[in-house]
Amino acid sequence: MDAHFARAPAAGVNCIVNIVRDKLVLAFPSVVERELSDEYIKEHPDLMWDVPSIPLLRAVPLYMLWCIDNSSQEGELVFDYTISALNTYAREKTTGPEGFKFACNRLQSQTVLHFLEWCQTDLGQDYDPSLSRAIKNWRAVNKFKNENASKAGTDAA
Repeated sequence: MDAHFARAPAAGVNCIVNIVRDKLVLAFPSVVERELSDEYIKEHPDLMWDVPSIPLLRAVPLYMLWCIDNSSQEGELVFDYTISALNTYAREKTTGPEGFKFACNRLQSQTVLHFLEWCQTDLGQDYDPSLSRAIKNWRAVNKFKNENASKAGTDAA
């Protein structure tokens, strides 16, 4: 495993951060490949405006991971833009792999919601109304995916 992902938590880091991080890595295993560097993300904070060259299903989790790993740098625009992008993606109508919401499986959708709830409870800055809307929209996405899975008679992610 990449040393970046195997590192021990820094002193004073809330164990909730580690749990959120572990869930993200489990749901989006492609993050271990680090297809976008931390420097790239910091220099291109708005993934809606400056769309990365890799698919959103691999790019968006890297932005979420950046926020988790850099929670002490909350003033960076990456936080605002990532939350805003997740809100937009939850409302998207485009189906297929180019649409982030539709490309996510149930576990990934639940992880996005968990990340947003972590932002709401553990980050100090006020990201509303975008954050509240994103949470509401991803709850709806998860409800829809869970209902469809129930109708199909499967519990698969």
